[in-house]
Amino acid sequence: MWKDFISMAVYAFMALFPIVNPVGTAPIFLAMTSSAPPSKRHAMARRVSAYAYILLVLSILLGGVIIRFFGIQIADVEIAGGLVVFYTAWGMLNEKEDRTVSAQEMDAKRFDQMAFFPLTLPITAGPGCIAVAIAIGGRIAHPSLLETAGGYLGAAVGVLGVALSVWLCFRFANGVFRKLGPTGTTVFTKMAAFVLMAIGVEIFWDGLAQLIEALH
Repeated sequence: MWKDFISMAVYAFMALFPIVNPVGTAPIFLAMTSSAPPSKRHAMARRVSAYAYILLVLSILLGGVIIRFFGIQIADVEIAGGLVVFYTAWGMLNEKEDRTVSAQEMDAKRFDQMAFFPLTLPITAGPGCIAVAIAIGGRIAHPSLLETAGGYLGAAVGVLGVALSVWLCFRFANGVFRKLGPTGTTVFTKMAAFVLMAIGVEIFWDGLAQLIEALH
């Protein structure tokens, strides 16, 4: 059991960390929450990391069953997720600098909804992460119930390590960029939005390419 636990914990972390890429996603998180006070941003970082953990663990446990039940493919999820990311980035690029909505009003209207969608899904734990998590779940089944339990527990610990890295990167992102000043922050936000738009196009195209390939 312990061998399966340790090997699966390491495997899950190493497989998911590069795809989740919390270091690369942190600037996008900061840009999308720049209107919020630090306390709200820190709370958002905790929520996103918790949601990402739950989403990935559920994907390991039930992802394959759910996808087969609804008859959908990972490519379908990628296309939908890519469109959402693109739409979010477009809104960030066209957001006016003279904000008339206070941080409290922004929190009441849309800040809470952003935690899961789109900050967790598809920006932090996107379709690619879900696909890898489902693949991890498919590798766990063993003849022995004890070995299977050790594998699932190890995978959960590996995902926990990824979620903690997300929280750390998001929580302290502001400290890295706070010296930019108002002008630098504006430039940084627009650049992050453009990168996010490119990510949305990439996610969409990956899904579309899979569907086109399936037609041949």
